[in-house]
Parts: sequence; structure tokens; C-alpha cells
Amino acid sequence: MKRLATLPGRTRLLHLDQCAYGGPYHKPTGVLTNAPWLDEGLLCGGAPPNTVLEGRVWSYKVNKEARLTSEAAEYPTGLCEDWANMVEMAKREP
Repeated sequence: MKRLATLPGRTRLLHLDQCAYGGPYHKPTGVLTNAPWLDEGLLCGGAPPNTVLEGRVWSYKVNKEARLTSEAAEYPTGLCEDWANMVEMAKREP
């Protein structure tokens, strides 16, 4: 990752907060990409400080107790939809 990030003009590091896309946590996320269509991510203005993702919670996905980090690992639906829309727009461009 460190070597990829230093390639001139090939990659860039985008910053986003998952709460800006409907995620339940203010989870700052970095995305190293070479996709020219990927816009800079949204940030949560005025969001509370980072939630400490530790401990166990009830997971409705697996219907049992799970680590909070596992529950927070999935990208929010809003982020996935936003990226999918960007891909579709990029495919239409000449």
C-alpha cells in the first residue's frame, strides 16, 4: 500500500466518513484508488468524535452476539450506491 500510494499521478487517497452515507458510526475511512471517476468522499460535518469500536453487540445479520468491529466493517448502502452511480456515469462518458 505504501509503495502504491507513492506512484506519481497513478493513485490518490480519498477521505470519507461513513456516517455521511447513512452508516451508523462516524467511521473515518481512507480509500486508495486509481479510478479517475471516484470523487472525493463526503465528510460528516459536526459529527461526534470517533466512536470506539470495541466490545460485543447483538447482530441481526447473524442473529447472535458479534464483535462491534465486525458490524462496522460493512460499507454503508449509501456509499455503495454513490460509487455505483459514479461507475455508470463514467461508462457513459466518451
